Amino acid sequence: MFDADVIIIGGGPAGSTLGCLIANGNHTAIIIEREIYPREHVGELLTPSVNAILHRIGLLSKVDAAGFVRREGIGWTTPRTSETKILTIPVAEYPAPRALRCYGFNVERHIFDTMLLQHARERGVQILDRTTVLRVVFENGRAIGVEVQQLDGTIRVLTGRLIVDASGQRCLLSTQLKLVERDPLRRQCAMYAWFRNVEPNHTSKNTYAFFHILNHYRAWSWQIPLRDEVYSIGLVAACNSFPKINTSKDDFFKYFIRQNYIFTHMMANAQRICPWHVVSNYSYRIHQLYGRGWMLIGDASGFIDPVFSSGVDIAMHSSVFAYEALLPLLLLGHWSDTDEEFALSKYERRLRQGTDVWANAVDLFYKSPHSLRKILRYQPSISRICRFLQGNPYEVQNQLIVQHLVAQV
Repeated sequence: MFDADVIIIGGGPAGSTLGCLIANGNHTAIIIEREIYPREHVGELLTPSVNAILHRIGLLSKVDAAGFVRREGIGWTTPRTSETKILTIPVAEYPAPRALRCYGFNVERHIFDTMLLQHARERGVQILDRTTVLRVVFENGRAIGVEVQQLDGTIRVLTGRLIVDASGQRCLLSTQLKLVERDPLRRQCAMYAWFRNVEPNHTSKNTYAFFHILNHYRAWSWQIPLRDEVYSIGLVAACNSFPKINTSKDDFFKYFIRQNYIFTHMMANAQRICPWHVVSNYSYRIHQLYGRGWMLIGDASGFIDPVFSSGVDIAMHSSVFAYEALLPLLLLGHWSDTDEEFALSKYERRLRQGTDVWANAVDLFYKSPHSLRKILRYQPSISRICRFLQGNPYEVQNQLIVQHLVAQV
């Protein structure tokens, strides 16, 4: 007798979304989350493509009503950009076919993630918070459960028909199986914090997220407007750049952005309202995304780069693809290894097709960060870039768009 049909490790966007889908399909799921929500997390941009998934699990109306900033486009500056030539890209003016909303959301992740997890609980998913998964338990080469430690120190094993790792960048199962590969060509680090008193951007696009190219190798910053005039500000650069200056994080940040006039002006009187957070060497790839009795979703399936805000897009789409792969098995009740291999291999192929598109776009950005303005001189390119920035590169049409943009560069 199993404790649940599916055991999900982690209650972030990937785990909570999958839990909702499983519960909506009248199957049982347990989400095991080591933290207690709300908890802080970076990655505040939701691409418009996730609106369809939020609608599918019954949460879109709540997100709409929550008052998050509705983002209708992005802005772009370089060290040579003048105040009158700030590049803005009106993503919402080129909605995807059948789009439920033309805009994306800028969300405070501690609020958004809590909404998702609470929604899963309301759908009937059992949530075990402040519970740490120590390891995935295998029997005869098949994952059959997880060993967990509760807050009082009690250790026990929970069993499920399938074990899904949604533990984020902790990568619990892939670390246990030694499947994680750090990408030597993407050794990037990031630091980020929240600020107030950020100056207006000389355009009327105050809900746009801005990306500022910096005059350093593989370096850029993000500027994301949140509610109550708070901004998420981040700096990304090659990891070997970070230790070169022996100063405070504030001075290091000012040094790095100083040659981008627009961004320096915006940050001139800004006040940091939380500590800096630093993430080192964040890019990694997982060799395989499934095995006998287990699969990986969300950041546990790999992480590319924050530049196109693909994190939540990948997390929520991987949950949908995982559910659609698992559903026939759950409906069978009992299945063979052949049935499982067919279903889970289809999941991996489907997800990889999209994440490879994100990876190619990231490589293109770092190879030629100043090419975007040149491409946008051509009217057809505007609609293509807007469609790409809306997310969901798992559709063939969007994959062809990125291929065309790569060819242009």
